[in-house]
Amino acid sequence: MRLCVPCVGGDGKWWVTVCDGEGHETERCQLETSQGDEIKEGVIVGQYLYLPGLKMGRIYVLELEKEGGLSLSRVVEGLVEPWGCCTAGDNGVFVSVKSGIMHVAPPNFKAEAFVTSQDALLPGALVCREHHVVSTSWADATAWPHGFHRKHAAEGKYGSYLYLWDTVTKAQPVEHDLGLEGVAPSAVTLFHHGEGVRGYTSCSPATTVFYFTIGQKGFEGDKVIHIPKRDRLGVKTDGMTTGLALSKDDRLLYLANWLHGDIRQYDVTTPTHPVLVGRLVLPSAPDLGPAAITLASPETLFISTCFLPSWHPHHFKCTDAPILKVNADPIQGGLTLDGQFNLGNNVLCMTPVLV
Repeated sequence: MRLCVPCVGGDGKWWVTVCDGEGHETERCQLETSQGDEIKEGVIVGQYLYLPGLKMGRIYVLELEKEGGLSLSRVVEGLVEPWGCCTAGDNGVFVSVKSGIMHVAPPNFKAEAFVTSQDALLPGALVCREHHVVSTSWADATAWPHGFHRKHAAEGKYGSYLYLWDTVTKAQPVEHDLGLEGVAPSAVTLFHHGEGVRGYTSCSPATTVFYFTIGQKGFEGDKVIHIPKRDRLGVKTDGMTTGLALSKDDRLLYLANWLHGDIRQYDVTTPTHPVLVGRLVLPSAPDLGPAAITLASPETLFISTCFLPSWHPHHFKCTDAPILKVNADPIQGGLTLDGQFNLGNNVLCMTPVLV
């Protein structure tokens, strides 16, 4: 098992660390000219790792070498606030940008407009199944760089929409408004099996999760999880559900409850009625919380503790955000922290990508 982890130091310079499943670094690749950029997560397609640079409007393309090394292949310029990316089959990636979806693929890696959108807000999470792509309407560029503030949500600077894009017809996306409890949908995960497109989206400020299906009637969605406010540093605070992961057998849903500092494991055998079967409060809470989840196997989760580098100092006093390893029991339910895993001292580590 190998992980590629985007990291940023106190000087704002980025690199990608390659490590094994025990946290031992085996390779490091500097991202030249990346100082001051904002990278959240990437995706591997074929021999390439694609990392969107949100602030500088770039895609960093790194090549995974046969000998286990990693090198910066090229930097694709000219995208407007690229946020999420997902695989476009064997042909590169789809990237969510302010104007819609772009396509980036070898051999020339030119960013080409794929489907355009009239939404003025920055698209957030992006996931793909077969020829469908689901994305979220997330935030305005005047709001997100400064951490989350409820006044920005009240001013309409955070979205509440899900979009379904058809990569075959390239028609305008079908949209669905999640309403007031669905503001700022920050993560989406889709079921791997079954007919049609269905999945979950987590909405940060209200600490909610919606289950949705997309069929002949269009979008249908309902709130299925709500986590009440809890005391955090003497103040009743929403948890901010920033990360989701669905097991390969579609039976377990994992949820990152960032500000409350806990990871939750739900049995979703009945998708509309998730049942909590496991919960782990990080020992570092409230100084650190789980922001994103990478499911490496039925028994192993890797947890990023930084949602965005620009958000981190607004919500946490600590200056580092390590990657954590969590052991899961997929049969009986339950989560435990692997105290031997150690990656990311004195740096901010973003969402790991499995090689």
